[in-house]
Amino acid sequence: MKNDTKKFVINTAFLIITQFFVILLSFIQQRVFAQNLGAQYLGLNNLFSNILSVLSISELGLATAFMSSLFEPLRRGNKETIVQTIVLFRRIYRYIGITILTLGSLINVIFIPYYYQLHGLNQSLKLGVLCFYFELYVINAVLGYFLIYIRILLIADGNSKIDSLILFGVRITITSLQIIMLFVYKSYVIYLLLMILSTLSYNVIVWFYTSRRYTWLLSSKYAVLKLSDSRFNILRTNIKQNFLIKVSDVVSKSFDTLFISISGSLNLIAIYSVNILIVNSILNIFTQLTDIVTSYIGQFENGSVNQSKAVKRLEFVFLSLSLVTGSAFNIFLPMFMTLWLNSSYVMDALNTALLAILIAIEVFKIFLNGCVNAFGLFEKISIVDVWKNIITIVITIVLFKALSTALFAVVLSCRIFGELLGVIARYLIVHHKIAN
Repeated sequence: MKNDTKKFVINTAFLIITQFFVILLSFIQQRVFAQNLGAQYLGLNNLFSNILSVLSISELGLATAFMSSLFEPLRRGNKETIVQTIVLFRRIYRYIGITILTLGSLINVIFIPYYYQLHGLNQSLKLGVLCFYFELYVINAVLGYFLIYIRILLIADGNSKIDSLILFGVRITITSLQIIMLFVYKSYVIYLLLMILSTLSYNVIVWFYTSRRYTWLLSSKYAVLKLSDSRFNILRTNIKQNFLIKVSDVVSKSFDTLFISISGSLNLIAIYSVNILIVNSILNIFTQLTDIVTSYIGQFENGSVNQSKAVKRLEFVFLSLSLVTGSAFNIFLPMFMTLWLNSSYVMDALNTALLAILIAIEVFKIFLNGCVNAFGLFEKISIVDVWKNIITIVITIVLFKALSTALFAVVLSCRIFGELLGVIARYLIVHHKIAN
């Protein structure tokens, strides 16, 4: 138990530190990108990223469901089931990769020329060049699906520190190269090629490390067999339910920005966008802890005393972490925003406090999501999240009609209300599972 806790602490500390430096370097990269390539290329880069995010929605929940299914065979040393699960995951990921490549190419033929004409880019950019840029973006997204499937075993077995170390090394190296190349050549093609190199390097290194660590993983002795029908049906159900949870999370995090884009001025959109960017950057650091929490709790026998103690210990840690993070954010956000951009992007005290409350809730929710994944409680949470989003959207629209002058306060308050509903539901469901 002590060794497991020590491994969890090391994994968590290492991930937070590395992610902090990666995100800090990413902020510098974005600033250099905008200065050297201009607003047009920055807009194109964001457009390409958003399109690929939509295409990748088919993956949502897949890795989590498969990882959750590995805990029991890992505890029992059942190599046969582990290999069969990984082989199935690999097959599905390859289908997803091929699908994204096909859909991305269709978008390149149909949508990109339409966008090109709509925004009058013919005066500054050739259509063929624009399509080439987008195809490089598609290739970068697709590459990740052909080797990274093996990563879930590394995480499920409590070795997320290794994954974090590889990712940190690759990102720091490639991002630094991108910054240098942007200064020297001011080339978007070089920027995209380095991005592809980053994805390929990370996937190849993880694949080689994992296959060497688990030498039996590629054994044909296990791979020729298939998962039992009962295990396959459970896995399929978990995938469907976790997909709903992930889609609900995307809707929850996207609705506020979309609503402000529709209801507010360009100035309000800009202010909200840069503030929510800071929020998401901080949350991205903590979101990486979900897999660590999942693997830590999942390694204990379900219903055991040790598992119950582990959940309660982590609950206290994340509750403290959420309060400290929210308080620090409330104090330092105005200063950071003034230094990074200027004081015109600083929200008033009320809205800054609402953002701080939102961050505190989201940080604690990360712990609960890890518990949900470890226990496989996808069915109940999927229902909760769908209704939570419906209620939040309805309340936001109704309140805005009554308080149209307080757009930020209305949107943030309603999102906080929705996230609080989700956290309370998760807390009750997780503790009911522990008690029984």
